Amino acid sequence: MISAFLILVVGVAAAFAQDTAPISQASLTLVNAVPGDKNVFVSFDDQGIWPPGFTAGQTTAAVMFAAGKKRLKIECEGYSATEAVLDLPAGANCAFVMYPGELVSEGPDKGKRKIGVFLPSPHLGGAKKAPAGKIWKIVLVGSAKAHDLELNGRQLSLAPRKSSEFASADGSATVKYQGKEILAVAPEEAGEYWIVVFPEGNDLKAVLLNHSAFKVPPA
Repeated sequence: MISAFLILVVGVAAAFAQDTAPISQASLTLVNAVPGDKNVFVSFDDQGIWPPGFTAGQTTAAVMFAAGKKRLKIECEGYSATEAVLDLPAGANCAFVMYPGELVSEGPDKGKRKIGVFLPSPHLGGAKKAPAGKIWKIVLVGSAKAHDLELNGRQLSLAPRKSSEFASADGSATVKYQGKEILAVAPEEAGEYWIVVFPEGNDLKAVLLNHSAFKVPPA
C-alpha cells in the first residue's frame, strides 16, 4: 500500500544535485503484479519512464535515475490512478512492486481498485558491494487472504504483504501452489532475491526480483 511504501522511505537522506555537482544516482527495479491484459504506465514528475507501459508479470532490470524526490504516478485502465512522492536514496538499489490494492470507497472512481505498491527497504549496502551469498525473501501481494504454498518442499502459509526470509541450501528456489509449480529458479550470482507472489484469476503467479546485485556508481 502507498502508506507503507512512504513509511519505508521517509527519513532516508537523499540530496538533490546542484547544477555544478555530479548527479547522485540510484537504481530502481519495477515488478508489475497487476494481472490482466492492460499495461501499467509509470511516470516520474509527469514523464513516462517506459512509454509502452509494463505488461502483466513484467520485471525490469535495474534502471538508473538521479536520486531524490519524484512525483510518482501509476495508471492502468480499469484502476484508479495512484499518486505519491517517491524518494530514491543516493547510491541505493530500490525496487517497487505494483499490485491490485484496496477498493476506492468514494468519488468518481468508486468501486475501482487502487494500484497498491510494495517497496522492499532500499538496499544501501548493495550500492557498492553485493552480498557475499544469496539472501532469499518471499512476499504475497494483491490478495486479501493468506495462501498455502510449498516452498523448497516445505509448507508455508503466506500472509498478504508480510515478507518471509528463507534459506536455500543449494541456492535455488521452487514454489508450488496446489501442487502446481509456479516458479523454479537457480540464480548463479550472489544477491538479495525476492519472490513476489500474486493472484492471476483463480491461480497464483510468481516472479523473481533481484534487489541487490546491481552496482551503482559512487555519487
